[in-house]
Amino acid sequence: MGSVRPSYLGVLMSLWKADDRKVGDLGQAAGLEPSTMTGIIDRMVRDGLAVREADPTDRRAFRIRLTGAGRDLQAPVTGAIDRVMGRMLEGVDIDDLARLRGTLRRALTNVEEMGR
Repeated sequence: MGSVRPSYLGVLMSLWKADDRKVGDLGQAAGLEPSTMTGIIDRMVRDGLAVREADPTDRRAFRIRLTGAGRDLQAPVTGAIDRVMGRMLEGVDIDDLARLRGTLRRALTNVEEMGR
């Protein structure tokens, strides 16, 4: 597995779920600001993980699509994330995890509402 920058993870995970997306939609799915997306996409294109193409239906927009190398990273990256999360949460009670998920979900909702 090549080097994957942590800043790529949100974009990669969003593209693994739904590839070939407009930059704005992808940024929203990854939870990133447009100014941040530009740099991340530039680096991912440079690293051969994605391609940027003009949107055929909107000449002002670009679409981002994974390359084969970007798709090939899915299994090793998600495997590494699963291993780290498993170790991190080892011995944590399932009820505590459920409360933590609820708390984090509420905090994220609050942040989203602050941005509106």
